[in-house]
Amino acid sequence: NTHNTSFKVQVIITSILECPKDNMSSMNFASEDPRASIQTLSTSLAGIAISVSSALFSLVGSLLIIYLILKSTMGLKKAYHRIMFSISICDVLQSCAIALATLPMPKDMIY
Repeated sequence: NTHNTSFKVQVIITSILECPKDNMSSMNFASEDPRASIQTLSTSLAGIAISVSSALFSLVGSLLIIYLILKSTMGLKKAYHRIMFSISICDVLQSCAIALATLPMPKDMIY
């Protein structure tokens, strides 16, 4: 039984190794696709600069709100301060996500 299993594994490995290599050259990669050179706002330098700069302004504003609430005499005792604090925390997370959103985008993908 183990001899039969090892024979099957050898047959599979042999068939993979003997596969013609010219199949890879006939594949159409995204870098060869003419649609890959189309500039969209999210892939252009201006779009990246707009999203990063607006996210950084939002981040600074939210951090300022958090700082002012924590340094105030009332702190988080007022309901309004708690609501603004929680909104600012969520905005900090969202601003970081927007600022870093263009980093993981591959250059040769068609979006």
